[in-house]
Amino acid sequence: MLFTYVNAGRNPPLLFRGGDVIRLETGGPVVGLLPAFEYAQSTITLQRGDLFVAFTDGISEAMNAADEEWGEERLIVCVRSAGEISAQELIQRTIAAADSFVAGAKQHDDMTIIVARVLKP
Repeated sequence: MLFTYVNAGRNPPLLFRGGDVIRLETGGPVVGLLPAFEYAQSTITLQRGDLFVAFTDGISEAMNAADEEWGEERLIVCVRSAGEISAQELIQRTIAAADSFVAGAKQHDDMTIIVARVLKP
């Protein structure tokens, strides 16, 4: 199954495939920044077991009281440690892990995450 995507200046979605993490970066700047910009698009062939994770910077940039960001690496560790749980459970686990890290510190951005698992190619 082909998946076509364009990243318009956001955090690149992550595709977890086995032990690899593929960043879906093809695209261009934030939408509207350059009025006539022609965005590049790319395709990737999805495989059974692939896990797609798209997230806003409110997830990766969630900060604790010491102004330390949760970061993309902690997100990757969280997803990898989750095993074969459902997409909904993975969303809940990821938000809970980020919330635990910030330990009640006030956040200044939304925390949005989309998760999809490929069941059939």
